[in-house]
Amino acid sequence: PPADAAEAPTPDAEAPTADAETPPADGQKDPTSAKSGKLKGQGVRDRLAKDRAYQRARRQALLTGRLATVLLVLAVLIGILYVARRPILRSVARAGEGELNAWALDILSRLEDPESFDLYVAHMSTRSDRFTPLVYRVAGRTSAPTAKGVIPPDDPDAVIVHTEVLISAIRGEKVEVQRGGLRAFSCLRERSWIRDPALLDCVAEALSSQDAITRRFAAIGLRNLSPIPAHHARLLTTVKSDPDRLARRFAIQALAKSEDPKIGAELATLKDDAPEVQRELFLAVARLGVPVPMSRLRALYTDFPTLRQTVIESLAARSDAGVEDLIELAIRDPSPGTRLAAAKALAKRQRRTGLDALLYALGDGDHAVRLEAIDSILARADGREAIPALVGALGDHQGWEELRRLHVALSSLTGHSVPNPVQSQELTWTRAISAWRTYKRQLRRQ
Repeated sequence: PPADAAEAPTPDAEAPTADAETPPADGQKDPTSAKSGKLKGQGVRDRLAKDRAYQRARRQALLTGRLATVLLVLAVLIGILYVARRPILRSVARAGEGELNAWALDILSRLEDPESFDLYVAHMSTRSDRFTPLVYRVAGRTSAPTAKGVIPPDDPDAVIVHTEVLISAIRGEKVEVQRGGLRAFSCLRERSWIRDPALLDCVAEALSSQDAITRRFAAIGLRNLSPIPAHHARLLTTVKSDPDRLARRFAIQALAKSEDPKIGAELATLKDDAPEVQRELFLAVARLGVPVPMSRLRALYTDFPTLRQTVIESLAARSDAGVEDLIELAIRDPSPGTRLAAAKALAKRQRRTGLDALLYALGDGDHAVRLEAIDSILARADGREAIPALVGALGDHQGWEELRRLHVALSSLTGHSVPNPVQSQELTWTRAISAWRTYKRQLRRQ
């Protein structure tokens, strides 16, 4: 073989082809490296976009989690504040007398919070229109009556606490609080627990107060409950020596309810420079059994309409000629107080026209007069004659108490057994009324 045969290419040797990559000449761009650069740039942008999307998702998740935590914390705080709102508002209301304290007291009054009883009593003298009904609704109870008229029973613990509140208020240092306590005492006169001996003693002590209005309120409170013998001496001292004529007058009215002839005899010896007080003395003496001219009582009834209730109360136990005529006339008096006194007095009378007057009073526009008429009919010997009228009154009753008293009166007068209505179940009211109407029809057939 020739010498250069070793250097000659063999068929299996690599040979450049037309498609083979050749290095670029000087001054020319490498198309492969440009394409690779583009791919690398696109990858960086994709990674940046993914990173930004991840960061956005992470921030959104973080914000969502934080928002949920904040909302949860707020919900818990609101729940705690709602549960604890009454103690918090009580603390604010008791802290002073500013606008914030007044705002807290206003919220508590809307909530009818029984544990704020001391606050209501303390403000009764300045805002009696607002707090008098509130005190009446929550006193001695752990909750106020419901919108449906269901009245909760007195709670023994609440009675003890509220009694102490009244004693503390009446013996308080501030005159306004003393007056508020005495106002509350008077408005609660229908509650049995208000006759607590310690509380009554506290009211009697207020007759010696330096404040004239406080002494008036104390005399009114004792008058409303008929004073016990232990307080007669204090009331007599007020009648004899108190410089305020209204305090003297209210003390006389309280003593007139004592039913003690000795008190009547002592009052008969007194004279007062104030004409209205002297008239009260005369009426008290008449009520306590001291003989007085009937003509003068009639003249007082005719000439002084504001004294008519007292005149009728003075005549209730008397048997003078013309007494029943005057009492039956009073059952149609424009004053509810006079009509109430007449209805009460007719329970002790036996003349048939007295029963007619009570039947008329069953349709009285005043709730208290109707209730008193029912009780007076029940107390009379001829009460059975009023059974049809009592059954008829059931159809026009004005609330639970009137229905209950009508049912009790009918049950006592007839001896007939009708299932007792239940205050919280109005269906039982309807059934009781229907049963009494059936009984009335049976009476007619007989």
